[in-house]
Amino acid sequence: TLSSPVAGLTYADMLAPLWTQGADGSNHEDGDANIWTWPLNASDNTGNWVPLANMDDVIPAGSGFLMSVFDQDDFDDPNSDGWPKTITIPAGPQNASVLSGSMMNENPGGWTLAGNPLQSNVDVTQLTTTGLTDAYYVYDRNLSGETDGNPGGWRSTADGYGDIVDNAIAVGQGFFVQNTSAGSPQPSIIFGSNARTSAGEFYGKEREERKDFVR
Repeated sequence: TLSSPVAGLTYADMLAPLWTQGADGSNHEDGDANIWTWPLNASDNTGNWVPLANMDDVIPAGSGFLMSVFDQDDFDDPNSDGWPKTITIPAGPQNASVLSGSMMNENPGGWTLAGNPLQSNVDVTQLTTTGLTDAYYVYDRNLSGETDGNPGGWRSTADGYGDIVDNAIAVGQGFFVQNTSAGSPQPSIIFGSNARTSAGEFYGKEREERKDFVR
């Protein structure tokens, strides 16, 4: 789950080093999509993923998206595989620090795939929110087991407790939030300066390391 820390950045700009497919302007437009967005009118948390239509679309500030990253960076070159993958973000202005209104799902109990809009990690316990449950979810493919047939699972934190390290959302990380069941007040998130932190880690593709813990 990814997001853009730079205002005006397109999917093509951010994902240039990676193999993309299924969208206009991607490396293989006729392939099955490997970049997905989450609709803001979704009323539940399953079966709503929408494939990205155009790589030249600007990544909305504070929004997240899902990408399945292939081992090979170029399918025509078998030597282009290997990990880790590196994305170099062009320098540019930071996104707006408020996510609200038409940028969020407004259905009672609805889900929004948000994203860290800042150019630093953020401590979710320091975010100012309205109309949301106090829980945050990040997908981690490194977790053992499967979720809906995909490797990995969801990390979460609520009220400062959970298995998202340091309650922090990393730069460039997308995450889910859920509206309260009442549907009011209008959901919003303010990413204030006090939420910036150097703690936390980015959750992405599998890494060759071992961490022993009870979950």
